[in-house]
Amino acid sequence: MAHCIRCGLSEEIFISTGKFGCGSCHKVLFSGNLSRLGNKNRDENIDSINDLESIRRAIHSPTYRLRIARCLRKGFFPHYTSQVEEIRSLLSRLKIPFHDTKNESLELNIGEKFYFGEEDHLRYEWKSSEPAIFLQNKIWNSHFLRFLFLKQLWAWEKNIGFINSCPTNCGRGDRLSVQFRIPKPTYFDLIRQLSPFLGFGIDFLPKPESEVGNILDSDLILVQISCKNAVPRQKLRFFKILSLLGLG
Repeated sequence: MAHCIRCGLSEEIFISTGKFGCGSCHKVLFSGNLSRLGNKNRDENIDSINDLESIRRAIHSPTYRLRIARCLRKGFFPHYTSQVEEIRSLLSRLKIPFHDTKNESLELNIGEKFYFGEEDHLRYEWKSSEPAIFLQNKIWNSHFLRFLFLKQLWAWEKNIGFINSCPTNCGRGDRLSVQFRIPKPTYFDLIRQLSPFLGFGIDFLPKPESEVGNILDSDLILVQISCKNAVPRQKLRFFKILSLLGLG
């Protein structure tokens, strides 16, 4: 059975966990361009959706999120070890402005946090009630976040991009998402209308209440629509869907 010669991750364990153990796992367990995994090509005309006014009125409390995940080039991925102290030391050396909020996260400014040792070594997340975070110019030009794009620091390979614990995160390692509450009947109507346009790097899923710590009205469902590790064409489709829903 195939296994990674660097970290020892076997094909059997990979199939059961869906996670890489190090940056070399893909050479044995996958071939081809990992950044395109799961991105089915959907060419249906999204402009054919024209009856969303009732759905727009039913959307409650949208929250916008930007996530960037990274794993260190040296060492194993959190499947084996979290390397939290190494990440803390790195941020300290780079003089990243933060203060401790919990053992598992560091808060920067309001709505901005770093998370450690979960699925990846480091995850940056920016949460806002405004869609302006998706313009991203502030993020990519931020002097203290440019280190997230240093190829010599993070697991990275040509023709793949940044390598993360989850294969579908490989590439840019970013995710844009919007969470909102919606009545159950409206949810099923919306999923019916969106289903022809999903699968092209775009997901629309209900979210477990435990992830947000809120107890919602029984008639409402917390849902998330997201665009993960997307190429420009995917992001254009994602933003078009948000616009049609009055969320962009």
